[in-house]
Amino acid sequence: VTREQALRLAAALELHSEHVIARAIVAAAGEGVCTATQLEIRPGQGLTGCIDGEPHALGRYEHVARLAASDLPFRLVAPGGQSIVYLARQGQWLAAFALGDSLRPSAYELIKGLREAGCGVSIFSGDAQPAVTAVAEALGVRDAKAGLAPEGKHAALQALQERNAVVAMVGDGINDAPVLAQAHVSIAMAGGTELARNQGDILLLNDELSRLLLGRRLAQKTLAVIRENLAWALAYNLLAIPA
Repeated sequence: VTREQALRLAAALELHSEHVIARAIVAAAGEGVCTATQLEIRPGQGLTGCIDGEPHALGRYEHVARLAASDLPFRLVAPGGQSIVYLARQGQWLAAFALGDSLRPSAYELIKGLREAGCGVSIFSGDAQPAVTAVAEALGVRDAKAGLAPEGKHAALQALQERNAVVAMVGDGINDAPVLAQAHVSIAMAGGTELARNQGDILLLNDELSRLLLGRRLAQKTLAVIRENLAWALAYNLLAIPA
């Protein structure tokens, strides 16, 4: 298939997905994309569907290889920490897409502010190791886990909680929903999937991650006022009731 045909086949599978990779592929394919039928989504792996009556798969290598029914004679390595998404139809490899993420400028400010406040920072991602390593190095985060399915993210968060850590989780994808539900405080991005938004205790209405620092400071001030009011109420009652 040509580059344009491969993009349109991938976009047909991703057309109704809210995932950021899906949005990127659909945008790159442009107009005139057909719709796949019998879609089956496997969180953290990829998806399958029928296009013109023929099964197609898009996603991780292992997921797509089952439909291609063969191994590639080589493994692609994307430059600069990019992630690779594969496309195949029944018994035939078709294409691979190299996708790169750019960090939000406010991410640096958020991580710096959290460190100064004495908070630990972890990255739990379903992306490939090179992509996660590149992001972790750019942000200076040591605890970065890659290639995690939803269950893996859930287990990693539980391990933190078992060490008596109070965990706040920020997420935007379908794969993040179980972890958002498990965290002590869950923050969903407004531009994320509906499932993630439904699981969030807090909804961040824009992409400015630094707003989380403001929210944390406001929460601390609110808690201080509550404790001060309780102290005054207790002191008043201890004096007024005996009198």
